[in-house]
Amino acid sequence: MKKEIVSLRLPEDVLEYVEEKAEKEKLNKTVIIRMLVLQGIEIDRKRQALELYRQGKVSLGKAAKIADLTIAEMIDFLGKEGVGIHLSRRHFEKGLENLESLIKT
Repeated sequence: MKKEIVSLRLPEDVLEYVEEKAEKEKLNKTVIIRMLVLQGIEIDRKRQALELYRQGKVSLGKAAKIADLTIAEMIDFLGKEGVGIHLSRRHFEKGLENLESLIKT
């Protein structure tokens, strides 16, 4: 994965938080900022996938891909967020077939 250096200005209170966290975790500020940005992106991807799925604009598989989760993880996430699973009869039956083949193995 290609990396690029990005500079940014942070509000004083955010910088203080980063400095405190860096000191507490014995890491440098850059590592803490990178970690927090990646966590924020993870949260945003899940939120975006959740909304698109809730609105019926994407399938369960597509939502999982957007959120960078497996389908099982996406189902779990949707359940925790109180969102029901929308499966067509064809997908449901295919899932049952797959489950039956796993049980027989």
